[in-house]
Amino acid sequence: MEERSEVELPGAPSDYARLTAAKWQRRSFDQWDEDSSAPGSMRRVQSEDFTSSVLTVFKDLVSGIGQASEVVEALEPTLSRCDALDFNDVGSTLAYLLWHQADRYHRVVESLHTLFRLGVLPIARPGRSLRVLEVGSGPAPATYAATHYYHALGRWAGERDDGFTSSISVEASTIDRGSAWGPLVHRLSETMMAAGNRASAVNLFATTYDNLVGFDPMFLHTQERERVKNQLVEQEPLDLYFGDDVDYDAEAAAHAPPSAYDLIVVANFLTNSSMMDQLEADLEVLARSLVPGGVLLTLSGTGPEYVGLWERFKMLPSVRRLDHVANERVQPHSDVKTRRLISEGLLDGIRHLSAVSQVSFADLGLPPDVYRALEVTNAEDFVVSDGVWYPSFALHAFKRGNRAISPKEQARMAKRRR
Repeated sequence: MEERSEVELPGAPSDYARLTAAKWQRRSFDQWDEDSSAPGSMRRVQSEDFTSSVLTVFKDLVSGIGQASEVVEALEPTLSRCDALDFNDVGSTLAYLLWHQADRYHRVVESLHTLFRLGVLPIARPGRSLRVLEVGSGPAPATYAATHYYHALGRWAGERDDGFTSSISVEASTIDRGSAWGPLVHRLSETMMAAGNRASAVNLFATTYDNLVGFDPMFLHTQERERVKNQLVEQEPLDLYFGDDVDYDAEAAAHAPPSAYDLIVVANFLTNSSMMDQLEADLEVLARSLVPGGVLLTLSGTGPEYVGLWERFKMLPSVRRLDHVANERVQPHSDVKTRRLISEGLLDGIRHLSAVSQVSFADLGLPPDVYRALEVTNAEDFVVSDGVWYPSFALHAFKRGNRAISPKEQARMAKRRR
């Protein structure tokens, strides 16, 4: 059974008066796909701004031979075995930024676009921020991607006359243990803001949480809500100013972190069976931390070891109560312009690294398939291949549908729709 969108449609044409978010997405996808892919569209501009900002930050931070040498040492391990690194040092952090940031940003954008095509993308009504949680993705590529995608989608929907609108605002939280990620995302967000394109600016300046172990959104929300409520009552008696009708619980809840999320993104995080063993209880909590209609989106590799991991994940009790609404193998960056944008930024960064480190382009130790796939011959004269190099990934999405919504919650949702 389809859930109805929370978006209210007063005065909408009768054909749209009871339009659900799912029907709107499936009905609108072709036009949204065409418009958002056009040159000069907001989504295109955001994509270009983000990719160029990543390169700007990389070049600014790799400014001396010392930093450059550390990055050169980290190039191979950051490409082949990210899960073995702690990302507390400059070298591996900047090598990750070079290899993965633009690539994974675009993978998430493409994944959100896939959810829209399937009619399962979470939508928030205007006036409410869509709450997003990103788990273990380092310098927050999914947060930047989701913020941009929803901003562009909301603007596009608002310009149409089909009576359906969606929020352009995202409230994002991130989880990652790497101590170097916070300063890096701060620098990246500042760089994007300095570029002056408000459509591409993202209000993210630190990592929100540093560990998935023990993470419980409901507990954190309740704890902070009670703290703020006690502070309001004891130090700022609002009823002196506003009378006896002050709702201290509502005031406190507005200052607390989310108790549940519209979208949780777990991208390239769960990579081996030992992680699954250690985090099984915490993954259960994640699966329970969705609002009604919320989606848990996962991106991972496609090899046999990953297939086994996600089969285990799907069998977790909390996950089994969710609706498995997407299961696709995706070849990223099938759009040639996007692939060339990412590849040319990558090669520009490698050329800069070669020059600053004083290590020849051929001696940087890049895997041979990188040179072959990108048709690189030397630092000054290179051609970006239109062939496929970026590996495919598995996309799974799990939605909190009616099976995971209690009768009490269903009654509250029905009351809101009246």
